[in-house]
This record gives sequence, structure tokens and C-alpha cells, in this order.
Amino acid sequence: MKSLHEFEIIFACDSSESLIKALNTIARQYGFTSTLLGLKSTKAANYENAAVWTTYPAAWRKLYVQDKLHLVDPTVNHALHHLKPLLWNQEDFRTHCECMLYEQAAGYGLKAGITLPIHGSKGEFGLLSFASDCRLTRADMLASVSALTLTRDLAFECGLGLLPSDTRKSCKSPLTPRESECLKWLTNGKTSWEISKILICSEATVNFHVSNILKKLGVVNRQQAIAKSLMEGWVVV
Repeated sequence: MKSLHEFEIIFACDSSESLIKALNTIARQYGFTSTLLGLKSTKAANYENAAVWTTYPAAWRKLYVQDKLHLVDPTVNHALHHLKPLLWNQEDFRTHCECMLYEQAAGYGLKAGITLPIHGSKGEFGLLSFASDCRLTRADMLASVSALTLTRDLAFECGLGLLPSDTRKSCKSPLTPRESECLKWLTNGKTSWEISKILICSEATVNFHVSNILKKLGVVNRQQAIAKSLMEGWVVV
């Protein structure tokens, strides 16, 4: 780790612009070319309205938001379920959708990096990512974990004070109690047939509820419904 004085620039941040500048300076000191800090005041707050400070290419961010790529992003999924940093490279994107996501991101200069989850004491959720435009070894990234973990903690405190008011509003689940119950069992790996036995109803009824869940959440399959619901805090595993 470099001198602690290197991190004093974050303490002086009083605006989104100064925070991004400080994070970008630290990123480059540790061999990364871009950074992103995303933060929600609660896990259940609307994801689309999360506060995001980033130096990622604007075209990539537009595509990412437009195509709801957070639903298949393994770095986001990791942040939802873990506290430890994720050191990621191409091999960490395993499914077909994840591989497509990586190829797109790599085209914008995001080829390897570190994602540090944020779980605040009052339910805040977010992540801080540092990315490189070249492929890095695990050893390269491990060398910077301690410093970037400190950066994450400082950036989190600073970011909380910069959260716009609309990110503090929680998004209530649009699902009915029965749909929520079906979703809970889907999240626990149950099939429609198994859920029908648990809820004492027909398999067709379960599939009807699942179809409504997909429509209400604006997703195309069960995996995306589960991912979005976990992200919004509507179900807990």
C-alpha cells in the first residue's frame, strides 16, 4: 500500500465531480484505467435510480442500462451475496450471457478488474469497481486489494453524503402475495411442479403466476426474475 496521504483526496470530496476525479486518480496509481461507484440507500431501493459515479465509457453505460445487463453481470451478483472483493478476468464470465457481456465490455476497454461489495450498517448496498483495458494477472490485482478496500470504505462514506433524494426512495414489490410466494420458491430452486405441491395448487396455476411475474418485472425468464428480485430486496435467500 502506498502512503495513507494518497487517500486524503477522498476526504476533501464535496461533489460528484471531485469524487470521480479522486477515484480515477487512485485507480491509475494502482494500474487501472477506469472506475465505477454505484450506491443505493437500501437494498430494496430502485436499481434504475441508483447513484452511479463512473469513468466508464458513456456508450457502454448507455448500453448497460438500456439492456439491463446488471441482471446477468457476475460482478453485481457477487456484490449482492458477498463481502470479499472479486478479482475478475475473462474466465469469471462463464454462462453464454455472461460471455456475451464480457465481450461487449472488453470492446469498451473493460477487460479485467476488481469489484468491492458495499453493505452498509443501515442497509445501504453498492459496489466499487476498478477496471483495466488490458488483462491482468491475479497476482497483479491481489497486490492492490488492501489499498482499494480502504478506498472503497472512504468512497462509501463520501458517496452517502452525495446521494440524490430520489435514490432514497424504496421500490415496493409490484407482485401479489401469491406471486411473491411463487418467486420465493423459484429463488430456492424449486420447479413449477414442486411449487404446486408446496402451495397445493395445479402446476398450470403456478406457471400462470410465473408468467405474470415475468411481465411485471420486465424480464424474459425465471433467472432474470430471480436476479432482479434479489437485487431489489424483494426476496431473501
